[in-house]
Amino acid sequence: MPKKLTKEELRELSPKGQPHPVFLRRQQYRVAKLYAQGLTYREIGKKLGISPKTVATYLHLVYCGLPLHSRRGLQLSFKAGLIQRRKPREPGRQVYSPWF
Repeated sequence: MPKKLTKEELRELSPKGQPHPVFLRRQQYRVAKLYAQGLTYREIGKKLGISPKTVATYLHLVYCGLPLHSRRGLQLSFKAGLIQRRKPREPGRQVYSPWF
């Protein structure tokens, strides 16, 4: 359940207006959550079985959709409920891709 942000936190999170939610894939969500909790790239990588470089790449992708590019911004986004997991695709549903 998202918590209510204070006026200062909301102003810090979105100085130009109302922030919009960001939908992440499962692994991106896990990495972002652990980073917001204060873990380092190396600790996250060890915990999830991925390299620190992969952790950095996931965080870069997460930050592309957020107004702030800091750990504090990530923490505020989780607190406000702006970061959400993308719903998994329905089983059996075909997705067209020109690369098949």
